[in-house]
Amino acid sequence: MKETTIGLELFGDSFLNETNSSRIRVSIYNLRKRLDSYYENEGKEDSYRIEIKKGQYYVSFKRNNNHKTIDYNKRYKLVLSLIIVLLICFGITITKILYQPKIVLWNSFFKSEKETILVVGDLFGVEGRNYLGRTSWYRDYNINSNADLFEFKRKNPFFKDSIYASSYTYITGMGSVASKDITKLFTNHQRDISIKLSSKLEYRDLKQQNIIYVGPLKNKNKMIDYFNQTNTEYNLFSGEKGISLKHKKKGTIYPLSTATDNTEYAIVSKFYEKSNGNSQFMFFSDHDIGVMATVEYFTTAQKIKAFTSKYKLGEKTSFTALFKVKGQERTNLSLELIIVAIN
Repeated sequence: MKETTIGLELFGDSFLNETNSSRIRVSIYNLRKRLDSYYENEGKEDSYRIEIKKGQYYVSFKRNNNHKTIDYNKRYKLVLSLIIVLLICFGITITKILYQPKIVLWNSFFKSEKETILVVGDLFGVEGRNYLGRTSWYRDYNINSNADLFEFKRKNPFFKDSIYASSYTYITGMGSVASKDITKLFTNHQRDISIKLSSKLEYRDLKQQNIIYVGPLKNKNKMIDYFNQTNTEYNLFSGEKGISLKHKKKGTIYPLSTATDNTEYAIVSKFYEKSNGNSQFMFFSDHDIGVMATVEYFTTAQKIKAFTSKYKLGEKTSFTALFKVKGQERTNLSLELIIVAIN
């Protein structure tokens, strides 16, 4: 048993939030000292000893070599004390589970027998010689696959032999921060989750697994296509003003590009497919701050509980929300809800 496991069971999020927690080590140290003191005095004639070895958290029972006579009264008291301690520990854990704030929108993931995959949006890149004659990595938002690169070379023969697809991709800060928040949420609910880059995602994954996507809007990956195919209210499209969100029936358009990096728009959308029971939760934005802010919002129990209650959302409800996010140095300072559409 690990220290982190014990800390999470007993203290929950407060244990994770401590930068240098020693509560578990100190508690075990004190318990070990009390056991030693007990067996040196009133418990020295007990038949068995309870031991916790240094550097470990496992409990072992060993025959007491100092045992001479059996004192059933002392043994009863010791066993009773241990039972009380165990009941208190289990009681704390059970209470935390039973009275944990309900995160309804995530229940379709937590209750599902299917695997959940966290898909992190990565960016396709090309390599070529720069003006210094060195190999450099380049990013072009219009080149998002080998097919796009081939088409670019066909239209621009000058680059035919000078650039080629990079052997690696990259992710922005939103990927790492959002992954931390989501994996923490799943850990707290005793659920496993795997991680995959969007460039490695296959369409069959969308049909066979539950998917959570965090990533940029500019990389034109499968999740954007899936959003447009599945969403009955809105679709994403590229125009003269960049990427926009458009209402399919009313024609209302929400431009998502902004002039500054400290203000941007983020899209949060959840789909539940009744036909196969799959769930998808998607977080899109141009820059890091939008995804980071909305993922934090939808993984915080109190905030998501208020959101769910206000819009009367169930665990199998599909919805799309547009947020305006303001921040500095990739730290969100405000989150404004623009629209919510229940599918």
